[in-house]
This record gives sequence, structure tokens and C-alpha cells, in this order.
Amino acid sequence: MALTKSLERIQAGHRGSGRRRGGSPASLTSLVSQKMAFDEQLAIQVRAKVARKTGIVEKKMFGGLAFLLHGNMAVGIHGKELIVRLPSEETEAALREPGARLFDITGRPMKGWLLIGAPGLKKDESLSKWIARGIDYASSLPKKG
Repeated sequence: MALTKSLERIQAGHRGSGRRRGGSPASLTSLVSQKMAFDEQLAIQVRAKVARKTGIVEKKMFGGLAFLLHGNMAVGIHGKELIVRLPSEETEAALREPGARLFDITGRPMKGWLLIGAPGLKKDESLSKWIARGIDYASSLPKKG
């Protein structure tokens, strides 16, 4: 609702203060990109694969979408890539797989957090494998809250 009203104001040329919470000028481009921060088609595929898993909750995080198992992130979507959590000792081997790279949106890459791009998601079985790996890892962690 707020996004729609903001878009309408911008399109009509009524920007108000022209500032958002972060202090940067509001723009049609930034508002639209907020709305489309992750690949909805990939989200549909992931939802279908985690639907029967008890304890999975979907939550917006990292400017994308996360799927948490008992409060621990298992997988997520950032842009057009799948976020996968793995045991940190499996990071180096996983990085040799197609489409895998370190999850680094802050300038500080985190071991055990990967982004899987298109080459690693082309086949349905590849997507299923990555999701299973993330869920397996999140299952090994203590439940939160």
C-alpha cells in the first residue's frame, strides 16, 4: 500500500520531502527495485520444494527472501540467486560446483553461506539438491525461539 502511494506520488511529481528513512532521495527506480528484490519464479520453485517440510517459515531478509527451519536460515533468494547455508567446512568443496560463489553482500564474505547462480540451478534436480543441503544444515542447528 505504501509503495503504491509512493509510486503514485512520484509519477505525479509530488515527492513530499523527497527523503526516505535512509536519508537518500526517493526515486521511482529505487522504489521499484525494492519491490522486485528477488526472482519470484525462483521463489515459487523453492516454496514448492519446501512446502511439506514441517517448521519452515518464509521471511523477507537480506533484501530478498529467506526460508528458515525452526528459526535457522536454510535457503533463501537474493536477486536471481539461491542462498544456501552449509557447514563452513564444506564451503571450499561447494565453491567448485557450477554457479556457486561466496555470499558477500556486505564486503565480508561468510563461510558456509553461498549464492548459487543460474549454472547451478538449470536442472530441477540441482535446485532440489541445494535446497536439501541447506535444510540438512539448518536441521543440525539448535532450534531458535
